Amino acid sequence: MIDDPRIEVVLSTPLVKEYEDVLSRGKFALNSEDVKDIKDDMVLKLAVKANAMIITHNKKDFTPVSKFNLPVLLVSEFLHILGEI
Repeated sequence: MIDDPRIEVVLSTPLVKEYEDVLSRGKFALNSEDVKDIKDDMVLKLAVKANAMIITHNKKDFTPVSKFNLPVLLVSEFLHILGEI
């Protein structure tokens, strides 16, 4: 999927189904500061189980992650770390 040994993609069936659902709507609320999607909980659970970082468009949805000591990065921050931008 991604040809970079520094990156390991972790997915779950519920997460893939959520992506399909969001993409089928035709409009996205990814940058909305006032909408907190309750399905973000499944992303958090997957990250905790995989001991993975979360890459998102809205860090505010993942403020509870601090107690799990997992990094939460904006997409732009992640790409900067990789040296892509």
